Amino acid sequence: MANTLGAGSSSTLLDGVELQYMYEDGGEVVLSFYDGYVRFEFLNGPLAGTKHEELAYLSRELDEQVYFVRWHNRDVGSYVTLYIDFPRSRVFGSALIWYSSDNPVDLFDAAVISRVSRENDT
Repeated sequence: MANTLGAGSSSTLLDGVELQYMYEDGGEVVLSFYDGYVRFEFLNGPLAGTKHEELAYLSRELDEQVYFVRWHNRDVGSYVTLYIDFPRSRVFGSALIWYSSDNPVDLFDAAVISRVSRENDT
């Protein structure tokens, strides 16, 4: 188990991982980590079609296969924080999307992971 208080952040901890998950509101997301960046696409739900890539991320392993992740997309005014629990197949997200616009979206939701792949899986 990682030392929660003393653990440092990493920009590559989850590189090579792709996961797909569905939020309680029906929003389905594919999220990939690569080379210190994250890319995502909403497949279904209220934000369907929203996608971005090459967003630098930071992550911290809180426990074995449990991660705290964040990224900031200044171009569109979005800040996202995720708690990813692989053993329990859960994602908890908090985000402020399009915070510079007239119609910002405030997200605070839970999701179930339906698929995980790792670059080194055979």
